[in-house]
Amino acid sequence: MPAKPRIDLDVVIVSMAHFPEVAKRLSALGYYSQGNLGRDGREAFGRRDDLVPYDSKQTTWMKHNLYVCSKDSAVLREHLIFRDYLRNHPETAKEYAELKQLLVERDRHNQDAYVAGKTVFVQEVLRKAQ
Repeated sequence: MPAKPRIDLDVVIVSMAHFPEVAKRLSALGYYSQGNLGRDGREAFGRRDDLVPYDSKQTTWMKHNLYVCSKDSAVLREHLIFRDYLRNHPETAKEYAELKQLLVERDRHNQDAYVAGKTVFVQEVLRKAQ
């Protein structure tokens, strides 16, 4: 499936009780906390550059969004439901791919518009899947 040049990664932890230690370790790798960005049940992390981790190798990774959530969070459950629905409904996956391509062309330099453009589609898939 085509994607914007930035991927979303979920770090899944057993319980948010472990979050302070996870945040500390991510900080050592060059990440900084961005809070939950309006979504309860997850914590977002950003980077000032694409060098991961900060070590002597200075490996450049592709751009990514990093989220930490507990294994029982509603946000993670939605991500997995959406993923599984697309895997089981190739026609919907094709529609989503086409929408994303259109949004990348239209909103290449506007992340907020790109996300907003996908929101209605994602919510409709979640409604169907549940």
